[in-house]
Amino acid sequence: MKKKRIIKPGPDLPKTGHIDAFAIIVDLNQFTLMVSEAQGEPIAQFISDTLDGSIQEIEAEGGEVVGFMGDAVLGIVLDGESAVTTCFGIAKDLDRKCEYISNSQDGSGDIWSFCPGGPSLKIAIEYGRIEISTIYSRLLGDQRLFIGNPINYAGRQEGGY
Repeated sequence: MKKKRIIKPGPDLPKTGHIDAFAIIVDLNQFTLMVSEAQGEPIAQFISDTLDGSIQEIEAEGGEVVGFMGDAVLGIVLDGESAVTTCFGIAKDLDRKCEYISNSQDGSGDIWSFCPGGPSLKIAIEYGRIEISTIYSRLLGDQRLFIGNPINYAGRQEGGY
């Protein structure tokens, strides 16, 4: 019998101010190459399916997903134990997806010709003070804006931002 997972409540993040927290960026490897090789195949659903487990893991450990950047997710987690557990959970989820893809092959090649071998992710994590403000756009309305060294450093570790 599978053990039921207890979902931790998310942090009560202020609308403005600052917090000391872990920034976690989960990014799809070789995204630019995948897009160029997709040749009309629907890639948005592939990205959504691949990153969905990362979102669930961040939220299950009491964190919040606070942004999306194309093929990446930005999460905030308040404590170190939850941050480490989140990263392990993301790796396990990706392993399950790759195993499913591998077992679903019919001998004619990969399910997604633009992603041979299935997806792979980079995870970057950094701790420190994160400033929270708000920003507005007509399409999105008021949004929280998360700024700080942890996000910048995690983005540099991850190789993209």
